[in-house]
Amino acid sequence: MASYLTTSDLKYDLLRKFDRPGLADGPLHVDLLEAGSAGAAGVIFLFDIASENVESYFDPHKGVHYLVPAMYVGADEAVLLRQLADEGASATLQVKSEVSSAQTRNIIATLPGQIKEKVVYLTHTDDNTYIQENGPVALIALMEYFARQPLRNRRRTLEFCFNTGHLHISKEGSLRHAHELDQRYKSGEVALVIPMEHLGSREIEAFPRSSGLPGRELRFTGRNEMMIWCVGPSPPVIQAVCDAVKRHKLDRVLVTRGVSKPIRSQVPTFTSFGGIGTYYHNLLVPTTSLISGPWSLWAPNFGKDAVDINRLRKQTLALGDIYLAIDRVSRESIAGHYLHYRKLREEGFKTPHFAYPPEIASKELPEFGDKTIIY
Repeated sequence: MASYLTTSDLKYDLLRKFDRPGLADGPLHVDLLEAGSAGAAGVIFLFDIASENVESYFDPHKGVHYLVPAMYVGADEAVLLRQLADEGASATLQVKSEVSSAQTRNIIATLPGQIKEKVVYLTHTDDNTYIQENGPVALIALMEYFARQPLRNRRRTLEFCFNTGHLHISKEGSLRHAHELDQRYKSGEVALVIPMEHLGSREIEAFPRSSGLPGRELRFTGRNEMMIWCVGPSPPVIQAVCDAVKRHKLDRVLVTRGVSKPIRSQVPTFTSFGGIGTYYHNLLVPTTSLISGPWSLWAPNFGKDAVDINRLRKQTLALGDIYLAIDRVSRESIAGHYLHYRKLREEGFKTPHFAYPPEIASKELPEFGDKTIIY
């Protein structure tokens, strides 16, 4: 992972194994598709974590109606199920639910500036845990702050977007929004996009369970979770982000080009921003995004204790500083190397292709090329 800035408190962490389930969405999705295609009766995912830690665990979030019922169990149940399977026992797995249709919308608020050119702050609005669903808190705080400032302090227009469908990616609102901003960027309406997710997260690690019980249990470590702040190839924005991290003394932050390996044969070179920022970056709209992926991301059990409010506030202030730092910087300077990427795209150079997951799974497995991204 190519970094611009690593805070000193991450010095040894980058050499450790990153033991988090936040990136398991894709593999879980594939397992369920393949199980349905193979005609499996059901799927049981076995956690090596205490049951109470993963109660009501929510992932994958592709928004797919799979062909098989599935469930998660904790470490104790995993031991029992393996034992019963070895004995040839049978079991019944049933998931009862109601399915209905509903219409949801991306909600967009505009704070006019002196010019129509926009800086866009955004997050998603799906509710699962206190970590997954706290971007709107930061977005509303930024709206209130900038709305109190006199117009002379606000050259560019500000747009605040509360996007829908992120926990139902087959209907992902941010991808639709990203395609819209790609077109608006062509017409000169947009200067920068700033997505934010999973703020103020406290670190949770897995430790051996006491009294010889099987598996591990999750506990707060007393530290905060590592945050990933991705920045596209824009020197002014890179500088603004690094300055904001230092100014507000943010802890455990990695400022980086992306969370994927570089691919020199396509644009952009670094594909993944680890979250919804990926959509905008890959459609070559100048983007910088902040995200974390703690154990509490999909596990509601930790409740509000999963969030360090003071940390969330400092991160929000740092995100607001990006607008202040680049408000008088020209759109062309902010674009940086994105302009070259966009020119290459027009000339037919290879770019990632986003594919929505199917709303309803089928027996036939989808085939995706090597340039397809399904976040």
